Amino acid sequence: MVELCTDGSRPHDSHEIGGGGVLRDRDGRWLTGFAAFWGVGDVLMSELRALHEGLKLVWDLGYRRVVCRSDCMELVGLVTGVQEVDQYWQRDLIQQVRELIRGN
Repeated sequence: MVELCTDGSRPHDSHEIGGGGVLRDRDGRWLTGFAAFWGVGDVLMSELRALHEGLKLVWDLGYRRVVCRSDCMELVGLVTGVQEVDQYWQRDLIQQVRELIRGN
């Protein structure tokens, strides 16, 4: 089992977004990490992109038992299916994250 912690970022005075994450083993030891710049977007998009990139990395490394951590409750609700996504313009990316979580 590994733990993926991701976070998105958008400065208050800009529309540019970025984010990153770290992957740790069950004892909390750092395995790898990533950081990226994604252009223009909102805070939710930065959180979604960070989780999406992190999950792709985890799957590419062969891990299948993953605990994901995020400080964005809106993101958690959207990707776990608790919150409806129809009104979100990011719904395609939300669906991609849901599929990665399911292991598809």
